Amino acid sequence: MSGSTHKGTLLLTAAQLWHAVSGYIAFVVGARILGRDDYDGFVLVAWTMTTLEIFVVEGVPRAVSWWTARVSEGAAGIARRGFFLTVLVGALLGGSLAGLAPLIAGVWREPDLVGAIRLSGLDFVAFAGFAVLVQSVNGLRRYNLQAGVWFLYSTAKVLAIVGFLRLGWGIEGAILGYIVASSIGSLGAAVLAGPHVARFRGRRLPDARRLLAFGAPMASFSLALMALVNVDLWAAKRVADDDGTAGDYAGASMLARSLFFVFKAFGDALFPAVTEALARGDTRRARRIARDGLAQLSCLLIPVCGCVTGAAESVIVTLLGSGDWGGGGAYVACLAPSSVLWTLTAVFAALVAAASRPGRVAVMLVALLVVETFVVFAWADVSGPMGAALGSLVAAAVGCVGTGVLARRLLGAIVPWSAILCATGAACVIDRAMRLWSPEGWLVFCWGGLLFAVALSALFASGVVSAKRRL
Repeated sequence: MSGSTHKGTLLLTAAQLWHAVSGYIAFVVGARILGRDDYDGFVLVAWTMTTLEIFVVEGVPRAVSWWTARVSEGAAGIARRGFFLTVLVGALLGGSLAGLAPLIAGVWREPDLVGAIRLSGLDFVAFAGFAVLVQSVNGLRRYNLQAGVWFLYSTAKVLAIVGFLRLGWGIEGAILGYIVASSIGSLGAAVLAGPHVARFRGRRLPDARRLLAFGAPMASFSLALMALVNVDLWAAKRVADDDGTAGDYAGASMLARSLFFVFKAFGDALFPAVTEALARGDTRRARRIARDGLAQLSCLLIPVCGCVTGAAESVIVTLLGSGDWGGGGAYVACLAPSSVLWTLTAVFAALVAAASRPGRVAVMLVALLVVETFVVFAWADVSGPMGAALGSLVAAAVGCVGTGVLARRLLGAIVPWSAILCATGAACVIDRAMRLWSPEGWLVFCWGGLLFAVALSALFASGVVSAKRRL
């Protein structure tokens, strides 16, 4: 992996880490203020909003990144066209969500959430400027700017959500926090990234049709992926008893899904680098970048999963401040590994898209979504929320294998089997060590961090992570 791509991967992962931590803070405060009875409603609205937001984030903006990586001299014009198309998509999506809000709330058996669902639609338009400019600098491989704007947005988000929750504005106040943060993120992107993008005023630009031709399948597979990650949450809500079980599952989901939202940043960094290499006809370099990135990802992501599964109940109780949430620990044993597999699926999908084949992965993931929805809801009807978690794990394994095979056919031998196997072994050791003994309270994070550091050092010393892939 080249030095710029290596540095960019770490910068974006750090930005995504803060994004996940800030999201955790918001969800933890929400859990403590709203309580178990209302918290699952907040999680449902928030996850649904962020899932549909994929149309805004991963559609036309991702096409902006792809085209900018190939035609960097036209970045300003590409961004301008992408912005107007993204605003249009966001407005249509927000209007549709407002109209369907009563139906969605009825499916959830939560009529009081209609107002929050409708309000969430405004976030799609507020997010447009952020989404386009972040992907513009991504295509230019200015990862420092991209990471900086992400840090700004994440900080604004946690401050706004926590502030409105503490004012007593409830679920609608929390959703308003997202909208305020998206507006600040778009403004920050205009100030920080806008001037850099504006320097590239070349006339060689793709028209709106070509942006949509690439963006539509990108949005489709990204939306399908987010739905695949979250469909078990909706199934668990449907079958949960009125004893706080839905809240327990939401707490477990919050912990497990952090792996996905932190480490999928590897796909964001690899996407433009692989795109550029393939545009130059250098397939060997593209293959090397992909393989090295996947080796880095495996050696970071998989051992962290061992930390999460080994002390799930203790971590959830510590974060949410009450032993009442301890029941969620049992679900993490399925949800954390499924998040690892969904993360690998997301990175494989990004590599396939970089190879100009987003339509193939879109068809695959949409078909898998149909199957997973049936399996998860049917399994949940038989085994309750645990059935939903098991169904998600099985679907994640299928998705990971399917997208991995497709990526390998397009790019060659990119799967770092030795790194994956050694990292899996390290994760099993960490999980067992934490189950045998873990300290109480916040010290559990220190213990987990120490075990992770030891495992990472062992992986580096073994040569699984070579000097060329230095973490």
